[in-house]
Amino acid sequence: MERTVPPSGERIEPPSDPNRETTASGASEVANREGGVETPGSRTTFGERNAPAPETQRRVTGAQRRVLAFTWIGLFSMMIYALFMGLAFFAPGYSLVDRIASIALMGGILFILMHGFGYANSMIKASWGYNEVKRRIFTPQSAPKVACIVATFNEPAAVVEETVAALQNVDYQNKEVVILDDSTKEESRQAMRDIAARYGVTVVQRTNRRGYKAGAINDFIKTTDAEFVAVFDADALPAHNFLRDVVPIAQENPRLAFVQTPQHYANTDVSNVAMGASRQQAVFYEYICEGKSYSRAAFCCGTNVVFRRQALMDVGGFDESSVTEDFATSLNMHLKGYDSAYYNQIYVYSLAPETLSAYFTQQGRWAFGSVGATRKVVGSMFTKGLKMRPGQWWEYFLSSSYYWIGWVNFIFMLLPILYVFFGVKPLRQDVFTYLAIFIPYMIFTMNMFYAGMEDRGYRVLDMLLGQQINFVCFPVHMSAAISGILGMKRPFGVTPKGVGGRMSWVALWPQLLMLFLSAVAFVWGMYLYISGRDRNTAAIVINSMWALYHVILLSGLFRLNRPISKPESKRYFAERSTVMTPDGRAVPAGASTGGVPAGAVAATSATGAPMFGTTGAGGTVVAPPRLRPQRTAPAGILGRLATIIMLLSLLLVGAAGWTMLHWATSPEVPVNVYVVDRTTGRDYQEHRSLAWTLNYLKVRKQPQFGPYPA
Repeated sequence: MERTVPPSGERIEPPSDPNRETTASGASEVANREGGVETPGSRTTFGERNAPAPETQRRVTGAQRRVLAFTWIGLFSMMIYALFMGLAFFAPGYSLVDRIASIALMGGILFILMHGFGYANSMIKASWGYNEVKRRIFTPQSAPKVACIVATFNEPAAVVEETVAALQNVDYQNKEVVILDDSTKEESRQAMRDIAARYGVTVVQRTNRRGYKAGAINDFIKTTDAEFVAVFDADALPAHNFLRDVVPIAQENPRLAFVQTPQHYANTDVSNVAMGASRQQAVFYEYICEGKSYSRAAFCCGTNVVFRRQALMDVGGFDESSVTEDFATSLNMHLKGYDSAYYNQIYVYSLAPETLSAYFTQQGRWAFGSVGATRKVVGSMFTKGLKMRPGQWWEYFLSSSYYWIGWVNFIFMLLPILYVFFGVKPLRQDVFTYLAIFIPYMIFTMNMFYAGMEDRGYRVLDMLLGQQINFVCFPVHMSAAISGILGMKRPFGVTPKGVGGRMSWVALWPQLLMLFLSAVAFVWGMYLYISGRDRNTAAIVINSMWALYHVILLSGLFRLNRPISKPESKRYFAERSTVMTPDGRAVPAGASTGGVPAGAVAATSATGAPMFGTTGAGGTVVAPPRLRPQRTAPAGILGRLATIIMLLSLLLVGAAGWTMLHWATSPEVPVNVYVVDRTTGRDYQEHRSLAWTLNYLKVRKQPQFGPYPA
């Protein structure tokens, strides 16, 4: 799809939308309606002039109420499950090996429950508390100066050129575009100089690389007089109205240090890795970031962000001691008393890692930096605890500790294998009681997650792919977490871009080994069950099913580790022999027609929506921000079935709870019970377990009957 610029040179606005209603000063809200009912997912876009004052109260839609109901039920199930597992942990009868495995299991469960509570809390805040139109936004008469920074390090010249072209054509007059190039290859440095000359932008190339990206930005902000600094990755293509919409948000509140917008991957059709990485990111940029913003704990994600330069100067610039300088700097700003905001509108289109090696490089850097920041977060919590709210500390601790997920996944994979082959029992509890607690917990929490993401427009199968790619990354997360918490030095790795081959299967030996052991454990466990060689038939089946579940997750490795031969199509520049200038002249593609090469035409995103526009003497027209995906149809068969199962499970839990309450409050009835315990051999721990069970069942020893038989 190609857009043109009229001869008069004015900017072409997108076609008017009959469903668009103005609701805020400097803001317009898209409210898709069907029969007068607002559909879920409506959002606010800022920057339109002459609009009335914003609404001060957010309307919660029916779909949001449904998600909230799932969330509250999921929270309840998590609390019941946590109580049950705690009681099981302190039950008697564990051997030394069993106790070690039990400690590992409880550590993993506590981690999952902690982050599950955090995610549910974010969903509640996002659905009820996060409201973009609560802020009164206006378009000032004089726009403050903004320095648009593109940090590069041996990046492909074609990728950087598209970013610079898009920035030059952002509809904001008072801006400067600067390339901060720390490349070590002379051909890359020369390419950056050529791009800067071709587009009339500034390039800064340091002779030293102190502080990497953070150091380059810190050196630059000391030399500029711009009031705001917008930071972009080398592959980030902003829409034309990014600065015009976002800068007023930052400008209105002097204590607002930065405004963060989402990172949206536009190359999800290139590979399964790109799609999986995109969906994994979506989980973070939807509910989690909105919840953090509500708690005044939104942190910078390194790109697509507008900083107040004075706030950066007040904290000494970006934190150069961490490879995740964005996260560490955000903490410094909040400790200094600044606020931050997350504006959930997609203005910038980026490239997802397209191969497993590229994805592992990205995840290793993020995990190393985030876990490394845990020491700073915990240390500051004790020394500077009063400088931030408890909710802010909670959000920072959750984010910095997340990448221990690799160790948690490894423990969960290992325990079923140990049970099937060696009889290690990390949990001593009645199997049917366990299932009665665990199955509702699993159903409720999965419904909470998938229903929430479905409400934001994401398919369940795509979210499963995101779970698979995160799961197969466990060795990278494990290594990076240990290096980060110990403060070890690791080389800075830039995420590779473009085509590439599959990883060596030898390099993937940890994933393949766990896949093989889990598959064998499943087969052997089912053999023990069918042949009747294992006494605990229910336990062997449960552990075998867990092994099969891990096989399914790890098997995603085979569709993820594929070579990428399809080159990334040009997202900003199209191959054309000639183009028409605004005055009607035909010129060769690539000829200059107002600061950038002619021939930059509209590209198409993975969703089929136009992303960028054409260049000409009057500027460039690019697509407005993409609204959050909306599910305009009612819940499908799977959604309705999940709801029914949840309600039935809730009734079952309620009935069981009522029965247990009635049993616990009923009077004791004296009954003569004779117990003959003939347990011998390796199960001698069962003696203590028997005494505990009798006490649990209210069987009390009466003096006239003597002691329990040994």
